[in-house]
Amino acid sequence: MKRNLLVALMILGLPSIGLTQGDKGFMNEDEIKEKCQLVIDDFTNDELISAFEKLRQMWVLPEDELAYLEKHTIEQLNLVEDRFGTSIGNKLVKEGTIEDVLYRLTYVVKYQKHGLRVRFTFYSGKGGKWYLNNFKWDTELGLLFEEP
Repeated sequence: MKRNLLVALMILGLPSIGLTQGDKGFMNEDEIKEKCQLVIDDFTNDELISAFEKLRQMWVLPEDELAYLEKHTIEQLNLVEDRFGTSIGNKLVKEGTIEDVLYRLTYVVKYQKHGLRVRFTFYSGKGGKWYLNNFKWDTELGLLFEEP
């Protein structure tokens, strides 16, 4: 059922994506944090289609990269609740900037027995705007101690 809904939403969403492919950059970190919090809240509440629609509004790289990530995320996260228990929230745990080049937000989506590490990476490009060019998640919480 989720797969059929996903395909339908992707087909319906393609025309609107084409209309909004213009300049999607952010002017400041507060704006980025606000938008990323909306995505992570959907992610936490297992509203993955909504989360990826929000990501799509920010995404500036090829659509097929995000579509691939979306498909695999939905497949993998269907197994999370059985292993980790139910979701109990999320927390922004790291924020970092490398001069005027990169900005990263790292969240933990908390479950009863474990969590997911979720990272958004933005690149400062044309006109000093920040562009989302990487979104990743994994179960490697211990790596949070090693991240800069």
